[in-house]
Parts: sequence; C-alpha cells; structure tokens
Amino acid sequence: MRTILRAGHWGATPLVRVNRHAHGGVLDGLLNQSPHQPPHRCTAVMAGRLDDKVPPVETRILLLTPFDSPFVASIVLLTRANINTVGVYALTNEPPVGGASAAFKDRRPATAPLVGEAR
Repeated sequence: MRTILRAGHWGATPLVRVNRHAHGGVLDGLLNQSPHQPPHRCTAVMAGRLDDKVPPVETRILLLTPFDSPFVASIVLLTRANINTVGVYALTNEPPVGGASAAFKDRRPATAPLVGEAR
C-alpha cells in the first residue's frame, strides 16, 4: 500500500466545508454508515481519528476506484464532534492532462465522474 500512495502525480480539489445535512443529508449518511460496508460505488472505506487535535478529528476516506485500477481516486471526509460542518476533498494520482490552471474535472477526467457518483 505504501508504494501506491507515494507513486504518481497526486492532485486534490480544494477543501470545502459543507453542512453534513445539506443536499438531502448525503454526507450525514456517508458518515453514519458502517466503515465495514462501503457505500454505493465505493470499493473500500478507511476510517480514522486524530486524537492530537482539539476537538479530535474523525476521518473517512472513500476509495472510488477498483483495486486493479491504474490510478487511485478517493474522497476524504473530515469531521469534529458536535460540529455539523464536514471538510470534503477529492484526492487522486490519475495523471493530469491540460494546463495547471485547468479545473479539476478537466485535469483529472477519469476521476471527476467517480466523485460525482459516490453517494
């Protein structure tokens, strides 16, 4: 796993903060679902907690690509206890195309649709 995570051209969307109950509670559903059962269109889930932060930060990483994919794409969710705001960003090592100033969907054309389908 360490080799996969270090390889490639890592790119991420900017972190956005979203109310966990917005958009019909999609994020709330993802956060309340057991990490042992990946949500629809996700290959795996990794859950963690950063106890050195005050208050602690809970993380969920939703793997969007199959295990045999030539690249890795995931959605990262960051939450804190008693706060309804969730930090969200997409992360991938899909080789970029286009210029550095292009939008994420244009630079990472295979990852962008996966991000939109993970619910």
